[in-house]
Amino acid sequence: MAIDTANLQDQLTEKMIGLFESVVEERKKYYLTNPEKIPTQRDARSIISGYANTNSVISGGFNIIPGPLGMAAAIPEILLIVRNQVVMIYDLGVAYGKKEFLDKDLLATVFAYAIGRGGLGVLVMYGGKVLIKQISARLFPKVVQVIAGQVVQRFISSMVGKWLPIVGAAAMATWSNYSTREIGKKASEIFEKNIEHSSEVVDTLQVAEADIA
Repeated sequence: MAIDTANLQDQLTEKMIGLFESVVEERKKYYLTNPEKIPTQRDARSIISGYANTNSVISGGFNIIPGPLGMAAAIPEILLIVRNQVVMIYDLGVAYGKKEFLDKDLLATVFAYAIGRGGLGVLVMYGGKVLIKQISARLFPKVVQVIAGQVVQRFISSMVGKWLPIVGAAAMATWSNYSTREIGKKASEIFEKNIEHSSEVVDTLQVAEADIA
C-alpha cells in the first residue's frame, strides 16, 4: 500500500497550526493553578521518562490494528504523540528556569531543532548561549509545515510496524519511546544554556538537512 506522504503532511500541518500556542496557554494555567507542581532541573529526567512512557502506550494501543486500518489512525496518533512532546518541551523549559521565554515560537523552534531540522535561522547557538529571534506571523505556518514534514518522514520510516500485528505494536511503542527521549535530551541541551531574546524578526527559514531516526 502506497503512503500519501504529502496528504499526511498537509493534514498534520493544518491540525498543528494552533498546537504550540494552545500548549503554552494550557501549561501556563496549569502551573498557575498548581504552583506546587512546578518542576526543577532535578526533575528533568523523570519528565522525559514520563512522556516517553506515555507515548509508548499511545503508539502500542493504536498499532494493535495492523495494515490499512492502522494507517487510518495515523493522524490522531501522530497528533497525540507530538502534543505530548511539545508539552514535555514546555515542562523542561520550566524545570530549567526558562519560563519567561516559553512562547509558541520558542516551542516550535526547539521542537524543530530536536527532530533534526536545525534552528531554522531562528535559534542560534554560540558558546554557552542561545539567541532566539522572532518569527514573523507570515512565516510561522511555514515553520509548522517543515516540522510536520519531518514528523511524517520519521513516522513513515517506522511504518514497517504497522503491518505486523502485536509485534508491530511493540515495535512502534519502542520507537515512540525512543524518539520522545531523544527530543527531551535535545531540548534539555538548549535549556541548559543561557537564552537571550533578539529583536530581529525572521521572515525566511534556513532549513537544515535532517537525519531520519
